[in-house]
Amino acid sequence: MKKFLIPIGVLVVAAIVAIAINYQKIEKLIIHKNANDGNLITPEKVADNIYKLDYKGDYKLDEYLKAGINNADDYDKWFKDNLTDGESLEDEDTNSGCASFAVVDENGNHLFARNYDMTKDDALIIRTTPEKGYKSIGIADIGKVGIGEGQKLKVDDKKAKKILNVAPYLMTDGINEKGLGVSILTLPEEYEKIDTEKKDLIVYSTIRMLLDKCASVDEAVEMLKNYDICCMGRHWYHLFVTDKSGKAVIVEWMNGETFAVEDVAVTNFFLHDDEHSKDIDGRYRRIKEALGENGIMSKETAMDTLANVKDKTCWSVIYDLDNFSFDVCFYEDFDKTYSFAEGDFK
Repeated sequence: MKKFLIPIGVLVVAAIVAIAINYQKIEKLIIHKNANDGNLITPEKVADNIYKLDYKGDYKLDEYLKAGINNADDYDKWFKDNLTDGESLEDEDTNSGCASFAVVDENGNHLFARNYDMTKDDALIIRTTPEKGYKSIGIADIGKVGIGEGQKLKVDDKKAKKILNVAPYLMTDGINEKGLGVSILTLPEEYEKIDTEKKDLIVYSTIRMLLDKCASVDEAVEMLKNYDICCMGRHWYHLFVTDKSGKAVIVEWMNGETFAVEDVAVTNFFLHDDEHSKDIDGRYRRIKEALGENGIMSKETAMDTLANVKDKTCWSVIYDLDNFSFDVCFYEDFDKTYSFAEGDFK
């Protein structure tokens, strides 16, 4: 009986090939699981405390809207079950200042200016490209979910990378490709729950919905009327919504009603009636004075106006609604401006 000897080298190669094939199968399974159960999001660092992210995943907005979430526990549970691979958000109720206004520059471009006044949270500049919605760019406060300097988690922690799957829902201001701009601002009045037959929606999530689904102020207002807007903390919020036609409104809620007040500026007091808080610190007045009668100013002057009303500001941003771009200064450093357009995320 003849013995056939197989060279050791051939056996080694065969073993390596077998392992590689099995590894590829395992890797595909892992990738498939992560795609449905929480990718690890790794933002690009722009500077200290400032990051950038081109979000390419499915953040399941339509499913989220159908859920009708109206409280912090259900909000956290939905994201754990659908986006963060079981990680809690540790969302914080924060009280902030903020200001927004709309203006036209000397070239006819429609600008949307915004101060985000908050303790020094880390900022995430983000682009979203949903399959069933408009592309958008804007800025998210990741300190709200316990990520960044002075928070429980560092940006490069594995848990943080899972939580950042919810980044599109953390945007505090932004614009979409159709020229719609939205920002959220705190009010001092205590939140009172609205309870009608309408679907519930957490106020912070309205920014995501409007940027994905609306091309104009009118569309945004009509969409918001379909929901009972809910807050997870102690205070009310209102929205500043503007578009490249030049129209701007402040959307507010009280006693089950939705109000859309036409105005080109807003800070942190109700505008729909005279019975609530007023322009105590004068920031609203100073913005209106700077805008003047014709409402025309350069980007540089718009940024100067934001600097004039800053109040422990995380970022001051000038969005260009006609050109889908923005210029931003962080942490009251108005000598350093960062510029972003859609092409910077490719």
